[in-house]
Amino acid sequence: MKSTDRIKSNTKASKTIASTPTRTQKTMSHGVSKRVSPEFSEDMTSLNDEAMVKDALKYQKALCGAYSKALIESSCPNMRKLVNQKMTECACDQFDVFSYMNERNMYPTEPAPSQKVTEAKSKFKQKWNEM
Repeated sequence: MKSTDRIKSNTKASKTIASTPTRTQKTMSHGVSKRVSPEFSEDMTSLNDEAMVKDALKYQKALCGAYSKALIESSCPNMRKLVNQKMTECACDQFDVFSYMNERNMYPTEPAPSQKVTEAKSKFKQKWNEM
């Protein structure tokens, strides 16, 4: 199949989809009308508070990871300083989103037992001294 044939067939398919009777016109509050399919109504696609902050947390975590990789790979002192600054800002933003979620029981955590904290500190200190 030639690329022009594919374009023609895709155009034909989109005309068929656009003229499907299950789609209806809906006028938005600002006067613009759009096609709305019943199976994808606005009620089903709206995000609630929890979904939005989970998405923001995921984005912040990914961004912190990207800054971390950029910092490790950079050899220019000025670039390292800038990336480190942005990574720190991103980590603060990530913690703000986490705190928001934690306060609203969207990301519940339990405090670690003090014995486990002490054990982790001593393991870290031992590894640090071995380096």
